[in-house]
Amino acid sequence: LRSVPDPENDTCRVPILQTFLCDRFAYNDLLHESRTYLHDDYSLDCNSDTYERACAWAYLLIALWPVGIPLLYSALLLRSRWAIRDHEPSLLSRATRFLYSEYKTQWFWWEPIEMLRKLALTGFVLLIGETHDSGRALFAMLLSLLFFACIWAIQPYKRSTDNWLSVIIQLCLTLIYMCILLLKVCQTSASACSTLGFGNDGSGIFLLFLVFTFFVLLSLVLLGALHLVRESAAATGELHLRATDSVPELSAAHGITYHLFLSHIWGTGQDQVGVIKRQLLLCLPSIRVFLDVDDLKDIGALEQYINETAVVLIFLSKGYFFSRNCLREARASASRSKLLTLVHETDPIKGGLPLSESKMECPSDLFDYVFAENREVIRWHRVIEYQLVSIKQIALHVLVACPGIIQKQLTLGVYFPSELTCSEMHLKGKHAVQLLVSANNPGAKDIAAELVAVFPWISVSTVMESCSQFSSSDDQLEVGSAFPPRGLSAAKHNLKALGDHLSKVTYLVGRSNSNGAFFLLYLNKNTYLGQDGKRLADQIALALGAGVVIFMVHENDEALGGCEFGRFFSTTPGALISAGLYSDIALAFHEQPHREISWALAGCKLGATSTVDLEWAEGDVAADPRTTARP
Repeated sequence: LRSVPDPENDTCRVPILQTFLCDRFAYNDLLHESRTYLHDDYSLDCNSDTYERACAWAYLLIALWPVGIPLLYSALLLRSRWAIRDHEPSLLSRATRFLYSEYKTQWFWWEPIEMLRKLALTGFVLLIGETHDSGRALFAMLLSLLFFACIWAIQPYKRSTDNWLSVIIQLCLTLIYMCILLLKVCQTSASACSTLGFGNDGSGIFLLFLVFTFFVLLSLVLLGALHLVRESAAATGELHLRATDSVPELSAAHGITYHLFLSHIWGTGQDQVGVIKRQLLLCLPSIRVFLDVDDLKDIGALEQYINETAVVLIFLSKGYFFSRNCLREARASASRSKLLTLVHETDPIKGGLPLSESKMECPSDLFDYVFAENREVIRWHRVIEYQLVSIKQIALHVLVACPGIIQKQLTLGVYFPSELTCSEMHLKGKHAVQLLVSANNPGAKDIAAELVAVFPWISVSTVMESCSQFSSSDDQLEVGSAFPPRGLSAAKHNLKALGDHLSKVTYLVGRSNSNGAFFLLYLNKNTYLGQDGKRLADQIALALGAGVVIFMVHENDEALGGCEFGRFFSTTPGALISAGLYSDIALAFHEQPHREISWALAGCKLGATSTVDLEWAEGDVAADPRTTARP
């Protein structure tokens, strides 16, 4: 107990400070006289001239290392403060990154304070005289209690685990030093120890603090685990790098104020870019986004704002290239060769237009820049699962422009901890899901093949047009003709066909498994056309009558026959609409990379569950009518 060790980091002990650690030995008990010798060398009398010279050297070396190094670190951080706070890395800030990278931006200077705390507990405490060794324990206890309160209040570390571990360590140190102080009291005065109720030898103190410390630590561990669980649930909206499993810290080059500039026309793009900014601020807390309604101070300085931005996002909606200010922003971006991100609004109800029309509206002097070859065009979505994919694409464009991000880390991409993925889909039952695919539904077999490639637990059976039996070897179910025999009305024929084939479809549902069967209805521009369309309608009617669930997929990729959902209200037979065919929501299948989300949502529809909670939530703008339209 001559010195106060730091159980947290005893390696920070400074041998220089042990110069002041002397041991006292009594040599005349009658006169109560004693002498002191250096603890590390008993041949050196602490009252000699040699010891005084050693102390002088010790003071000089203390100024160079235990005091000088923290002061040097403080000076380096002070010199780099603006680069650190503004996330504009300089040569000095990059060199000193090891001093502040683990701390929040506002507490970047905490490392020298932490260093002084460790030095105080492992070294400076020895400056208190050997005759006042109880004062050492008291000083260490008060210092640990002070840091316990500070770290609890300000939470200087980026990671919550670091903050909680630091709080627990400071509390443990406080309890240890309190125990040491009480033991010193018992060693000094047995009567005082007995008065405190700990007996005469202090063993009661040790037992009390052992039990008390155990329950305190247990409580803190439980509270910390609860806190981390809650924070993890709240932080699932933050974007993570797959390479590091951490939230990226955005930086900016010299002279860059904003990471992203949102260029849009107010009439048809204001709401959408507002959502983009809010989503980016949630998933990338350190990002700085320019949006006119929030940051514009002078309309005449648009070019200057562009100049101070790393990436420019053009939101393509109706009328963008007819806006004078939008053209100013686009031309300023082109003249400065700014990195460009295109986000396309396709919903005509929300101010969208086909990409081909947007290209026709683009001035010739901007076309090669805006619609450069291989330029990625990000499609904007309102359904939250698809919208997060668009946000990830935008975020990747921003991260590419950040000098502090290692570009190799971006090759693995980014992810949301709460995002829905096909790899996390698991079937509830033990058997395959039966998917009935009509041969009269153009493109349905291709969609079924997509789903089977992703989910091997899907079993596909083809529904043919003629009337025969189900063949398990061919995986075909033939459910009848659409044409009534001579002399039999269409209505009576439909009723008879339904009665004849209801047992076959019901048999198929029963033999599939406990997960049930689904009739795949693939909706594209070729659905319900010609004789195939009539036969398909008959098959849908039979499936509905047999209690088979209709699994509707709406194609949105124009290259695969995608079309507006509204067209099906005119092409679908009225009897099916009246029967409630479209009472359920059709699942939208978009082009890549959004199609992967469509697959995952399809898995959920077919009975699979995900380790991530699925919410059919919508963004701040109204739901996409193509996926929510109903008669």
